[in-house]
Amino acid sequence: MLKGHGGNISEFEDIKYDFSTNISPYGMHDKLKSYLVGHIDEFERYPDIESRRLKKKLSSFFDISSDNFLVLNGSIEGIYLVAELFKSAKTAILIPTFIEYEKAAEKFGHKLQFINRLEDITDDVTLIFLCNPNNPDGKFFEREEIIFYLNRYKNTFFVIDETYEDFILKDISLVKYVDKYKNLLVLRSFTKTFALPGLRLGYLVANEKIVKQIYSLQITWSINSLALLAGELIVDNYEYLKPPVELMINESKWLQSEMAKIKGVEVCFSELNFFLCKSDAKASKLKDFLAKNFSVLIRDASNFRGLSEKHFRIASQLREKNLILIKGIRKFYE
Repeated sequence: MLKGHGGNISEFEDIKYDFSTNISPYGMHDKLKSYLVGHIDEFERYPDIESRRLKKKLSSFFDISSDNFLVLNGSIEGIYLVAELFKSAKTAILIPTFIEYEKAAEKFGHKLQFINRLEDITDDVTLIFLCNPNNPDGKFFEREEIIFYLNRYKNTFFVIDETYEDFILKDISLVKYVDKYKNLLVLRSFTKTFALPGLRLGYLVANEKIVKQIYSLQITWSINSLALLAGELIVDNYEYLKPPVELMINESKWLQSEMAKIKGVEVCFSELNFFLCKSDAKASKLKDFLAKNFSVLIRDASNFRGLSEKHFRIASQLREKNLILIKGIRKFYE
């Protein structure tokens, strides 16, 4: 089984600069922090099992029924619940991508098919996991491209993971299409955009029938009280609390161009705040060197199916930290 994710700073003694996890470099907004601190008493009460207030706010935000939403303990809970609902199905996964799709499918006995293009889908596939935009390379499909395949394969359920949709400067979301396409399930997350991975909060959007089926599998009190409050505040203040995405992308593109100048590094250019690279050396050696000599952590991407031991992923930070990363990588190749 494939294992490993970014953000594992405990792997090394002294990490000051984490480029391994593709979360907003601006961190959690001060307004959200102070709001959560001010509502710490919520821990004294059980959370709403049905997340009614948050679903109502999401309904208003997207202008679709609250019955189309299922609030999750991070979007990863949705991945496992969907895999459980479709247990033993023939499932396609577009690679390279987030390894939890494969792990969830394996857990529930799916027959896996790994594909490199949507054109490779076969008629006997029941379920497909598609990260859009994709982790780890930042590639994405336009909305119309996915709609084409939703129409072409009406008996195949498409799970579109939009965790990184906020980090692209165009609207490719399919959330508002879940009633039109009964074979469409969309996963969303608050984690990356609003920098709260430890709080665990996401949601699934699909037609009402599918949502009810998945809800029946969800563990009671899966989402904690503070996570629900955070989600409610975020939805009410989405644009205000959202980080300056355009600045993030511009900085990422600057970093990509600087990295491409380093002999020994091949950059897979991305429109997002993270991107994939290929090194002349093993990624594990580069990772160890940067951690021990510059307190920098990168994501060794060799455990992504379809990638090699020389691939690594970078999540752009602010300029001061990015300069330290460039200095460290240049030193490695001297």
